[in-house]
Amino acid sequence: MAARNLLSRLNARSEADLSRIATEWRLGPASRDRAGLVTAVYRTLTDPVAVREWFADADPDLASLAAYLVDQREVVMTAPEIAESLGWELERTREAANALHRAGLIARDPEGDPLPVGEMPRVVMSREISSVVQRVQTEIALGDRSQVPLAVLLEWLEDGELEDAAREWGLTVVAGATPRKELVARLLKQVTDARAVEIMTEGLGNEAAIIYQAIASAGGRALLDDAVERARLLGDDPSTVTHRRATLARLEQQLLVWPSWAQDGARLLFIPGEILSPPVHAPVARVDLPEVSLNVVAAPTRPEHAVAWDLLTLLRDIQAHVWTDGHEPTRAHRRRLLEAWWPSDEERFAGYLAFLLHVAKGEGLIETAAG
Repeated sequence: MAARNLLSRLNARSEADLSRIATEWRLGPASRDRAGLVTAVYRTLTDPVAVREWFADADPDLASLAAYLVDQREVVMTAPEIAESLGWELERTREAANALHRAGLIARDPEGDPLPVGEMPRVVMSREISSVVQRVQTEIALGDRSQVPLAVLLEWLEDGELEDAAREWGLTVVAGATPRKELVARLLKQVTDARAVEIMTEGLGNEAAIIYQAIASAGGRALLDDAVERARLLGDDPSTVTHRRATLARLEQQLLVWPSWAQDGARLLFIPGEILSPPVHAPVARVDLPEVSLNVVAAPTRPEHAVAWDLLTLLRDIQAHVWTDGHEPTRAHRRRLLEAWWPSDEERFAGYLAFLLHVAKGEGLIETAAG
Protein backbone atom coordinates (compact mmCIF):
# COMPACT_ATOMS: atom_id res chain seq x y z
CA MET A 1 0.00 0.00 0.00
CA ALA A 2 1.33 3.47 -0.88
CA ALA A 3 2.24 6.04 1.75
CA ARG A 4 -0.80 7.93 2.92
CA ASN A 5 0.59 11.42 3.40
CA LEU A 6 -0.76 14.11 1.10
CA LEU A 7 2.54 15.14 -0.46
CA SER A 8 3.36 11.62 -1.65
CA ARG A 9 -0.14 11.20 -3.05
CA LEU A 10 0.09 14.47 -4.98
CA ASN A 11 3.46 13.46 -6.39
CA ALA A 12 1.86 10.23 -7.60
CA ARG A 13 -0.69 12.20 -9.65
CA SER A 14 -0.22 13.03 -13.30
CA GLU A 15 0.44 16.61 -14.37
CA ALA A 16 -2.98 16.66 -15.99
CA ASP A 17 -4.57 15.73 -12.65
CA LEU A 18 -2.57 18.39 -10.83
CA SER A 19 -3.57 21.03 -13.38
CA ARG A 20 -7.24 20.10 -12.98
CA ILE A 21 -6.94 20.42 -9.20
CA ALA A 22 -5.27 23.81 -9.60
CA THR A 23 -8.10 24.95 -11.85
CA GLU A 24 -10.70 23.61 -9.42
CA TRP A 25 -9.19 25.71 -6.64
CA ARG A 26 -8.70 28.76 -8.91
CA LEU A 27 -4.92 28.71 -8.75
CA GLY A 28 -4.57 30.04 -12.28
CA PRO A 29 -2.78 28.54 -15.29
CA ALA A 30 -0.37 25.74 -14.50
CA SER A 31 2.62 27.65 -15.89
CA ARG A 32 4.94 26.53 -13.10
CA ASP A 33 7.03 23.35 -13.11
CA ARG A 34 5.74 20.12 -11.61
CA ALA A 35 7.39 20.65 -8.22
CA GLY A 36 5.96 24.16 -7.99
CA LEU A 37 2.53 22.89 -8.99
CA VAL A 38 2.59 20.18 -6.32
CA THR A 39 3.65 22.76 -3.71
CA ALA A 40 0.90 25.21 -4.68
CA VAL A 41 -1.78 22.50 -4.61
CA TYR A 42 -0.52 21.15 -1.26
CA ARG A 43 -0.61 24.58 0.38
CA THR A 44 -4.11 25.24 -0.91
CA LEU A 45 -5.57 21.90 0.16
CA THR A 46 -4.22 22.45 3.69
CA ASP A 47 -5.26 26.11 3.92
CA PRO A 48 -8.33 26.59 6.17
CA VAL A 49 -9.28 29.79 4.29
CA ALA A 50 -9.38 27.95 0.96
CA VAL A 51 -11.20 24.92 2.39
CA ARG A 52 -13.85 27.20 3.90
CA GLU A 53 -14.43 28.69 0.47
CA TRP A 54 -14.81 25.21 -0.99
CA PHE A 55 -17.35 24.17 1.65
CA ALA A 56 -19.33 27.37 1.17
CA ASP A 57 -19.88 26.50 -2.50
CA ALA A 58 -19.81 22.69 -2.32
CA ASP A 59 -22.65 20.43 -3.39
CA PRO A 60 -24.30 18.92 -0.27
CA ASP A 61 -23.38 15.39 -1.38
CA LEU A 62 -19.71 16.32 -1.65
CA ALA A 63 -19.72 17.98 1.76
CA SER A 64 -21.45 14.96 3.30
CA LEU A 65 -19.03 12.49 1.75
CA ALA A 66 -16.03 14.58 2.84
CA ALA A 67 -17.38 14.66 6.39
CA TYR A 68 -17.92 10.90 6.34
CA LEU A 69 -14.36 10.19 5.16
CA VAL A 70 -12.95 12.42 7.88
CA ASP A 71 -14.64 10.21 10.45
CA GLN A 72 -13.03 7.12 8.90
CA ARG A 73 -9.55 8.42 9.83
CA GLU A 74 -7.63 7.31 6.73
CA VAL A 75 -9.53 4.05 6.26
CA VAL A 76 -9.28 2.92 2.63
CA MET A 77 -12.76 2.10 1.26
CA THR A 78 -14.41 1.13 -1.99
CA ALA A 79 -17.43 2.95 -3.43
CA PRO A 80 -19.82 0.05 -2.61
CA GLU A 81 -18.61 0.06 1.03
CA ILE A 82 -19.19 3.80 1.28
CA ALA A 83 -22.59 3.56 -0.37
CA GLU A 84 -23.67 0.87 2.06
CA SER A 85 -22.50 2.88 5.07
CA LEU A 86 -24.21 6.09 3.91
CA GLY A 87 -27.31 4.39 2.56
CA TRP A 88 -26.72 5.94 -0.87
CA GLU A 89 -27.12 4.46 -4.31
CA LEU A 90 -23.85 3.29 -5.80
CA GLU A 91 -23.99 5.71 -8.75
CA ARG A 92 -24.56 8.67 -6.43
CA THR A 93 -21.59 7.58 -4.33
CA ARG A 94 -19.34 7.19 -7.36
CA GLU A 95 -20.23 10.64 -8.70
CA ALA A 96 -19.48 12.28 -5.36
CA ALA A 97 -16.23 10.34 -4.91
CA ASN A 98 -15.07 11.22 -8.43
CA ALA A 99 -15.80 14.90 -7.77
CA LEU A 100 -13.79 14.86 -4.54
CA HIS A 101 -10.96 13.11 -6.35
CA ARG A 102 -10.93 15.74 -9.11
CA ALA A 103 -10.73 18.40 -6.39
CA GLY A 104 -7.78 16.63 -4.78
CA LEU A 105 -9.58 16.09 -1.47
CA ILE A 106 -9.37 12.30 -1.70
CA ALA A 107 -6.97 9.94 -3.41
CA ARG A 108 -7.25 6.54 -5.00
CA ASP A 109 -5.28 3.77 -3.39
CA PRO A 110 -3.01 3.03 -5.13
CA GLU A 111 -2.93 6.30 -7.08
CA GLY A 112 -2.30 5.88 -10.79
CA ASP A 113 -1.59 2.15 -10.69
CA PRO A 114 -3.76 -0.18 -12.80
CA LEU A 115 -6.04 -2.43 -10.77
CA PRO A 116 -6.34 -6.19 -11.22
CA VAL A 117 -9.35 -7.31 -13.22
CA GLY A 118 -12.47 -7.30 -11.08
CA GLU A 119 -10.98 -5.26 -8.21
CA MET A 120 -12.84 -2.12 -7.15
CA PRO A 121 -10.92 1.17 -6.80
CA ARG A 122 -10.47 2.32 -3.22
CA VAL A 123 -10.40 5.89 -1.92
CA VAL A 124 -8.92 7.53 1.16
CA MET A 125 -8.61 11.04 2.59
CA SER A 126 -5.09 12.04 3.69
CA ARG A 127 -4.64 13.01 7.31
CA GLU A 128 -3.54 16.57 6.41
CA ILE A 129 -6.79 17.19 4.54
CA SER A 130 -8.84 15.38 7.19
CA SER A 131 -7.50 17.75 9.84
CA VAL A 132 -8.47 20.89 7.91
CA VAL A 133 -11.87 19.55 6.84
CA GLN A 134 -12.67 18.52 10.41
CA ARG A 135 -11.71 21.99 11.63
CA VAL A 136 -13.96 23.71 9.11
CA GLN A 137 -16.85 21.39 9.87
CA THR A 138 -16.47 22.09 13.58
CA GLU A 139 -16.62 25.83 12.84
CA ILE A 140 -19.79 25.33 10.81
CA ALA A 141 -21.37 23.26 13.58
CA LEU A 142 -20.52 25.90 16.20
CA GLY A 143 -22.25 28.60 14.17
CA ASP A 144 -21.83 32.25 15.08
CA ARG A 145 -18.83 32.52 17.42
CA SER A 146 -18.64 36.30 17.53
CA GLN A 147 -19.67 36.46 21.20
CA VAL A 148 -17.28 33.74 22.34
CA PRO A 149 -14.55 35.06 24.73
CA LEU A 150 -11.12 35.40 23.21
CA ALA A 151 -9.66 33.00 25.78
CA VAL A 152 -11.96 30.26 24.46
CA LEU A 153 -11.18 31.11 20.82
CA LEU A 154 -7.46 30.71 21.49
CA GLU A 155 -8.00 27.24 22.90
CA TRP A 156 -9.28 26.13 19.48
CA LEU A 157 -5.97 26.96 17.82
CA GLU A 158 -3.12 24.52 17.27
CA ASP A 159 0.15 25.03 19.17
CA GLY A 160 1.93 26.15 16.00
CA GLU A 161 -0.76 28.74 15.30
CA LEU A 162 -0.44 30.13 18.82
CA GLU A 163 3.33 30.41 18.41
CA ASP A 164 2.95 32.21 15.07
CA ALA A 165 0.41 34.61 16.58
CA ALA A 166 2.69 35.31 19.54
CA ARG A 167 5.52 36.27 17.21
CA GLU A 168 3.16 38.56 15.28
CA TRP A 169 2.47 40.37 18.55
CA GLY A 170 6.14 40.75 19.39
CA LEU A 171 6.43 37.97 21.96
CA THR A 172 9.53 35.81 22.18
CA VAL A 173 8.66 32.16 21.71
CA VAL A 174 10.83 29.06 21.54
CA ALA A 175 9.04 26.65 19.21
CA GLY A 176 7.77 23.62 21.08
CA ALA A 177 9.31 24.75 24.38
CA THR A 178 6.91 27.38 25.73
CA PRO A 179 4.06 25.70 27.65
CA ARG A 180 0.69 26.21 25.97
CA LYS A 181 -0.93 27.63 29.11
CA GLU A 182 1.82 30.22 29.47
CA LEU A 183 1.64 31.10 25.78
CA VAL A 184 -2.14 31.68 25.92
CA ALA A 185 -1.79 33.85 29.04
CA ARG A 186 0.92 36.00 27.45
CA LEU A 187 -1.07 36.36 24.23
CA LEU A 188 -4.23 37.39 26.08
CA LYS A 189 -2.32 40.07 27.96
CA GLN A 190 -0.76 41.41 24.78
CA VAL A 191 -3.79 41.41 22.47
CA THR A 192 -5.99 43.13 25.05
CA ASP A 193 -3.53 45.99 25.49
CA ALA A 194 -4.98 49.09 23.80
CA ARG A 195 -1.60 50.41 22.69
CA ALA A 196 -0.49 47.03 21.28
CA VAL A 197 -3.75 46.74 19.32
CA GLU A 198 -3.28 50.24 17.95
CA ILE A 199 0.25 49.43 16.77
CA MET A 200 -0.87 46.16 15.18
CA THR A 201 -3.80 47.65 13.28
CA GLU A 202 -1.76 50.64 12.11
CA GLY A 203 0.68 48.21 10.51
CA LEU A 204 -1.92 46.42 8.40
CA GLY A 205 -1.61 46.41 4.63
CA ASN A 206 -4.12 48.33 2.53
CA GLU A 207 -6.66 45.55 1.83
CA ALA A 208 -6.32 44.07 5.32
CA ALA A 209 -6.92 47.48 6.88
CA ILE A 210 -10.02 48.03 4.75
CA ILE A 211 -11.45 44.63 5.74
CA TYR A 212 -10.70 45.27 9.42
CA GLN A 213 -12.33 48.70 9.32
CA ALA A 214 -15.36 47.34 7.45
CA ILE A 215 -15.93 44.80 10.22
CA ALA A 216 -15.24 47.34 12.97
CA SER A 217 -17.67 49.86 11.48
CA ALA A 218 -20.35 47.13 11.39
CA GLY A 219 -20.03 46.64 15.13
CA GLY A 220 -17.37 43.95 15.02
CA ARG A 221 -19.27 41.39 12.93
CA ALA A 222 -19.98 41.42 9.18
CA LEU A 223 -20.72 39.18 6.23
CA LEU A 224 -17.47 38.04 4.64
CA ASP A 225 -18.61 39.06 1.15
CA ASP A 226 -19.45 42.58 2.32
CA ALA A 227 -16.08 43.04 4.00
CA VAL A 228 -13.94 41.71 1.14
CA GLU A 229 -15.99 43.63 -1.43
CA ARG A 230 -15.00 46.84 0.33
CA ALA A 231 -11.38 45.84 -0.29
CA ARG A 232 -12.17 44.93 -3.92
CA LEU A 233 -11.24 41.31 -3.29
CA LEU A 234 -14.59 39.75 -4.16
CA GLY A 235 -14.31 37.72 -7.34
CA ASP A 236 -13.39 34.34 -8.82
CA ASP A 237 -10.43 35.19 -11.03
CA PRO A 238 -7.22 33.48 -9.80
CA SER A 239 -5.39 36.70 -8.96
CA THR A 240 -8.23 38.02 -6.80
CA VAL A 241 -8.78 34.64 -5.13
CA THR A 242 -5.09 34.29 -4.26
CA HIS A 243 -4.90 37.82 -2.88
CA ARG A 244 -8.12 37.40 -0.89
CA ARG A 245 -7.01 34.15 0.70
CA ALA A 246 -3.61 35.56 1.64
CA THR A 247 -5.15 38.69 3.17
CA LEU A 248 -7.68 36.75 5.25
CA ALA A 249 -5.04 34.24 6.34
CA ARG A 250 -2.81 37.10 7.51
CA LEU A 251 -5.61 38.72 9.51
CA GLU A 252 -6.40 35.37 11.12
CA GLN A 253 -2.74 34.73 11.97
CA GLN A 254 -2.66 38.09 13.73
CA LEU A 255 -5.85 37.13 15.67
CA LEU A 256 -7.49 40.37 14.53
CA VAL A 257 -10.22 38.75 12.42
CA TRP A 258 -11.89 35.38 12.98
CA PRO A 259 -14.15 33.29 10.70
CA SER A 260 -17.65 32.21 11.63
CA TRP A 261 -20.85 30.89 10.08
CA ALA A 262 -24.42 32.12 10.36
CA GLN A 263 -27.30 29.70 10.86
CA ASP A 264 -28.29 30.07 7.21
CA GLY A 265 -24.78 29.05 6.12
CA ALA A 266 -23.57 32.56 5.32
CA ARG A 267 -19.91 33.18 6.08
CA LEU A 268 -19.10 35.79 8.69
CA LEU A 269 -16.01 37.64 9.88
CA PHE A 270 -15.73 39.13 13.34
CA ILE A 271 -13.28 40.95 15.58
CA PRO A 272 -13.18 39.63 19.16
CA GLY A 273 -14.64 42.16 21.57
CA GLU A 274 -11.45 42.25 23.66
CA ILE A 275 -9.51 43.40 20.58
CA LEU A 276 -12.14 45.72 19.13
CA SER A 277 -12.56 47.52 22.45
CA PRO A 278 -9.56 46.72 24.66
CA PRO A 279 -10.19 47.38 28.35
CA VAL A 280 -8.81 50.72 29.48
CA HIS A 281 -7.05 50.43 32.78
CA ALA A 282 -7.87 53.26 35.16
CA PRO A 283 -4.83 55.35 36.09
CA VAL A 284 -3.49 54.92 39.57
CA ALA A 285 -4.92 57.59 41.85
CA ARG A 286 -2.40 60.19 42.92
CA VAL A 287 -1.65 60.29 46.61
CA ASP A 288 -0.06 63.37 48.13
CA LEU A 289 2.56 62.18 50.59
CA PRO A 290 3.52 64.33 53.55
CA GLU A 291 7.02 65.72 53.59
CA VAL A 292 9.28 63.80 55.92
CA SER A 293 12.60 65.08 57.22
CA LEU A 294 15.15 62.27 57.32
CA ASN A 295 18.65 62.21 58.70
CA VAL A 296 20.40 60.14 56.10
CA VAL A 297 23.46 58.30 57.34
CA ALA A 298 25.86 57.06 54.75
CA ALA A 299 26.15 53.31 54.62
CA PRO A 300 29.50 51.85 55.60
CA THR A 301 31.82 51.27 52.70
CA ARG A 302 32.53 47.74 53.86
CA PRO A 303 29.73 45.27 54.73
CA GLU A 304 29.66 43.70 58.16
CA HIS A 305 30.93 40.35 56.92
CA ALA A 306 33.50 41.66 54.44
CA VAL A 307 36.52 40.31 56.33
CA ALA A 308 34.95 36.84 56.56
CA TRP A 309 34.28 36.91 52.81
CA ASP A 310 37.84 38.01 52.08
CA LEU A 311 39.23 35.28 54.35
CA LEU A 312 37.22 32.62 52.52
CA THR A 313 38.43 34.04 49.20
CA LEU A 314 42.03 33.79 50.39
CA LEU A 315 41.57 30.20 51.57
CA ARG A 316 40.16 29.21 48.19
CA ASP A 317 43.16 30.81 46.50
CA ILE A 318 45.60 29.01 48.83
CA GLN A 319 43.90 25.73 48.02
CA ALA A 320 44.23 26.38 44.30
CA HIS A 321 47.88 27.58 44.40
CA VAL A 322 51.09 26.67 46.19
CA TRP A 323 51.67 29.00 49.13
CA THR A 324 54.74 28.92 51.43
CA ASP A 325 55.97 31.21 54.17
CA GLY A 326 57.75 34.14 52.71
CA HIS A 327 56.25 33.52 49.27
CA GLU A 328 55.42 36.80 47.61
CA PRO A 329 52.53 36.60 45.10
CA THR A 330 53.20 38.01 41.67
CA ARG A 331 51.72 41.37 40.77
CA ALA A 332 49.08 39.73 38.56
CA HIS A 333 48.24 37.30 41.38
CA ARG A 334 47.93 40.20 43.82
CA ARG A 335 45.66 42.10 41.47
CA ARG A 336 43.30 39.12 41.12
CA LEU A 337 43.08 38.85 44.89
CA LEU A 338 42.56 42.58 45.25
CA GLU A 339 39.69 42.55 42.77
CA ALA A 340 38.03 39.75 44.75
CA TRP A 341 38.41 41.52 48.11
CA TRP A 342 36.43 44.41 49.47
CA PRO A 343 39.38 46.86 50.05
CA SER A 344 40.10 48.78 46.87
CA ASP A 345 43.26 50.61 47.96
CA GLU A 346 46.23 48.68 46.60
CA GLU A 347 48.56 50.43 49.03
CA ARG A 348 46.89 48.51 51.87
CA PHE A 349 47.26 45.19 50.04
CA ALA A 350 50.40 43.96 51.81
CA GLY A 351 49.13 44.74 55.26
CA TYR A 352 45.69 43.30 54.57
CA LEU A 353 47.18 40.08 53.19
CA ALA A 354 49.38 39.69 56.25
CA PHE A 355 46.39 40.31 58.49
CA LEU A 356 44.25 37.65 56.76
CA LEU A 357 47.10 35.13 56.85
CA HIS A 358 47.57 35.81 60.58
CA VAL A 359 43.87 35.20 61.22
CA ALA A 360 43.90 32.00 59.15
CA LYS A 361 46.92 30.62 61.02
CA GLY A 362 45.53 31.63 64.36
CA GLU A 363 42.30 29.81 63.68
CA GLY A 364 44.10 26.70 62.48
CA LEU A 365 42.78 27.05 58.96
CA ILE A 366 46.23 26.84 57.39
CA GLU A 367 49.49 25.31 58.50
CA THR A 368 52.92 26.90 58.39
CA ALA A 369 55.28 24.99 56.16
CA ALA A 370 58.08 23.25 58.07
CA GLY A 371 61.67 24.41 57.74
